[in-house]
Amino acid sequence: MWLVRCMRGREKNAVLDLMEKFLKPRKDGVPLQIKSVVILEGVPGYIYVEAIKKVHVQDAIVGISALELGRYKQEVRRPHWKKISTDLSPTILVRKVLFHDTHRSAL
Repeated sequence: MWLVRCMRGREKNAVLDLMEKFLKPRKDGVPLQIKSVVILEGVPGYIYVEAIKKVHVQDAIVGISALELGRYKQEVRRPHWKKISTDLSPTILVRKVLFHDTHRSAL
């Protein structure tokens, strides 16, 4: 997961632009190499882009005015995030936590 800086208040528009760019066929025939895009309400001014390499994120955000080119960092490593599917929602992104049974708390 890569944390990408975005203009504050334009997070949803940036995600829609990325979705449109992902669905539109490219001239060179190579699809975008991103897997998902996530907005967290508690983190304004940023979006999360799931991709394997930094180059894939760079390629995806080129031409999207709400995203600041060059302002991104790898936030969470892959093993900490999991995708689960349920009957109510096709895909949910969850973060793996450590649960202490003796203290009845989660970290």
